[in-house]
Parts: sequence; C-alpha cells; structure tokens
Amino acid sequence: MSQYDQFIQILKAYENAQMKVHAMPQSSYMESFPSLFLLLLPEAWRIIHQTLPHLYGSQEQIILFGFQQAPMGYFSDFPLKTGRIYQTHEPRQHLCYTLSYVTQERETIPLQTDWSKSKSLVIDFTTGAVMNANQYLSLLLEKELGGVIYGHLAFPLLQLAWESFLALPFKKGEKTCSC
Repeated sequence: MSQYDQFIQILKAYENAQMKVHAMPQSSYMESFPSLFLLLLPEAWRIIHQTLPHLYGSQEQIILFGFQQAPMGYFSDFPLKTGRIYQTHEPRQHLCYTLSYVTQERETIPLQTDWSKSKSLVIDFTTGAVMNANQYLSLLLEKELGGVIYGHLAFPLLQLAWESFLALPFKKGEKTCSC
C-alpha cells in the first residue's frame, strides 16, 4: 500500500457528516514525508474537528483531499534545541505539511465543488502546531498577518513519534531518514 493510500485510509476512518475525505493522489506529494508521522493524523483530525466552525458555515462540510510539504521551509532554532531534526542538511528546518481542503453544501452529492477555492491548514510536526495558512506566513515573514493556531498535537504522541523517528538509521549521503 502506498503512503498516500495509507494517508487516505487513516483519514477515512474518521469521516463524519461534517468532514469527508476525497482521494486525489495528484494533489499530494509524500515522497519525503516520514511515514511514521502518519500516526499523528488522527490527532490532527481531532484538532480540525474542534475548530470546524472557524473553517466553514453551519450548512457546509469540509472535504480534505491533499497533503504535501509546505511550499516554503520554515526555519528556527527550535529543531536544534529539541533535537527534532528530520533533514541533516537543513537542521533548522521544521517538518511542515499542508492539508488541503474545500467546503461545499452538506447535502451535495456527488462531490461538486470549485477546486480553485481550496484552502490549506498547515501541520508543523516539529512543534505540533496546527494552523491556518496566514499563521504559517506570519511565521515565515516574522510579521502578524492575522493567522490562527487551532491547537497542538498531543505532546506525548508527538514526542513518541520523534523518539521513534530519531531512533531509525539514516543512510549515508541521504538528506532524510530512510524510513
């Protein structure tokens, strides 16, 4: 099973009337994503579910469909201070991925939506923050842009994921872990 199929399978297990998952492999790029961190997706789903009123109207549902590395790298000293380094050639870079979604009226079947109006949430697997795109840009640009952090992944789960990840061997000459 491909990593994308695992991603979809994990999210589909948590579907409900308000949140659906739509498989669209071309919207995701997971080649450099450490598969071990897929286990944190239910925790991210919990945070997203708690913040649904901020993401769409009461008669709409959210449809998650894409997952890929954040378009611009976020760098800070946090990975160095905590030892959460996933790329040896860029030890200050955070492990950030975007989760793409669209909204549509709840009773719309089949899926009919304007994909050009998609939005993104950003999950920083280094700090555990789940945020909107404006907050991520605020971090990148170091200026306030009205962003929101919706919550943080549970620390014990995040810590366990990092401890497990860091225990895996790195192949000589590779940028990332061979997991």
